[in-house]
Amino acid sequence: MATNARLLSTLSVWLSVVCVLSSYPAQAQFMTQAACAVSLDPAAPGVRTLAATCGSATFTVDAAMRRSGELTVATSANVYVRKIVLRYGSQTGVQSETVEIQFHRLIGTGEATEPLATARRGLALQTVTIDVSPPGYGTDTVSLALVARDVASDVALATPVATEQSPSGDWILIGSTSAHLAQLRDTMPIGRGKGRFDGLIIATRGNDLPVQSVLVSPVNSPPFAVDIRAILAPGLQSGVIAIDPPDFLHEVTVTYGTPPLQARVPIVEVRGRYAENWLGRVGENRQHAGGWILLGAVDVVVRPHGGQRSNYWIAGQEGQFKKLRFVARRGAVDLAGVTVEAGDGRQETLPTNTLLMPDAQSLPFAFTSGALPIASVSLSPRLHATSRIDASVEVWAQY
Repeated sequence: MATNARLLSTLSVWLSVVCVLSSYPAQAQFMTQAACAVSLDPAAPGVRTLAATCGSATFTVDAAMRRSGELTVATSANVYVRKIVLRYGSQTGVQSETVEIQFHRLIGTGEATEPLATARRGLALQTVTIDVSPPGYGTDTVSLALVARDVASDVALATPVATEQSPSGDWILIGSTSAHLAQLRDTMPIGRGKGRFDGLIIATRGNDLPVQSVLVSPVNSPPFAVDIRAILAPGLQSGVIAIDPPDFLHEVTVTYGTPPLQARVPIVEVRGRYAENWLGRVGENRQHAGGWILLGAVDVVVRPHGGQRSNYWIAGQEGQFKKLRFVARRGAVDLAGVTVEAGDGRQETLPTNTLLMPDAQSLPFAFTSGALPIASVSLSPRLHATSRIDASVEVWAQY
């Protein structure tokens, strides 16, 4: 009973089970075999998450775990376990034995199975496979953890709090996609070219977004996950996800909860805040990005006969800039022209006349009047009464 109580504390939220392995010297204690369950945190591959249609998780057991003598499988939510398959084998692999336990019992939140022996007839436990009834009939995603019987941990994973107020600082759109709620996750590539960031927030546009967790993959640090567990409405952002130390980002994965019934698909947005030393003519952008910075992104959202369209503009940055370039995301945009306000009375209009294809950089457009600061940038997309567009255009400037 004491063991189950400790496990209940550890597994109070499904992603916090990543902490149950922190007391062991080797974090990568398990290797994943081919199974539909996935690991949301590479630092804790002993925790497997089952999506709505997944009913199987396989763990490989190493020598460190076998020394404990007994293992159990703990769960983050109520789950019906049908059977457990244990495969034992010798070091040479010549001898093996498979034990199939017909379990057929509901394991409650934070509870664990009976102990599983790590040795049998002189053979060592090699793998543990858990077959469960998939959680797709309406419950939340389920996580399983294979742990030593006496494991206990009260380390919790920090949870950013959703807020209606935008956090302080400039937050620019660095990744977005139409949410694939039925697939339970979306991965948005960021790329080191977008810069070094010290924080992220998650937001939505168009409809509510049930966010479970966010997995951040920095370039120079191990990936890490944070628990959100909030339904974000348009205008409601997650709390700040700190990037400490500030880093470039490979990608960001957002995991969703049970999809609500809604006609309009939401757009999930990842917004970033530049690290302190990134901007400026002598900032890190000079060494890492050739002086190019992402000023921001303009949403171009148009529906047939949608009435008055808003202005497509973003605020600029201080400094003397020489060129602009543009990248469309999520869809193509026919960009007729761009107007740049310097803030000191000067203005420059760039007749771009170019079709921006998704994820492809345009050619750079140089200012004819020489380098100038940018107070704002206004875009003039070529639109028609029958246009149907939901895209964004990134505006990049070079010092």
